[in-house]
Amino acid sequence: MAKVAPISEQFQHFLTDLKESFWGDLYGKTKLAWKQFFDGESMRE
Repeated sequence: MAKVAPISEQFQHFLTDLKESFWGDLYGKTKLAWKQFFDGESMRE
């Protein structure tokens, strides 16, 4: 039978996963936006 973790422990894992997912997504989208910006700027010159 599986051991059930206390709610507070489960919540901590949930928050950790959420933070990692959020910052990873934000980093990826920011990196893509800067790449598109600089690619667009280089075409104007």
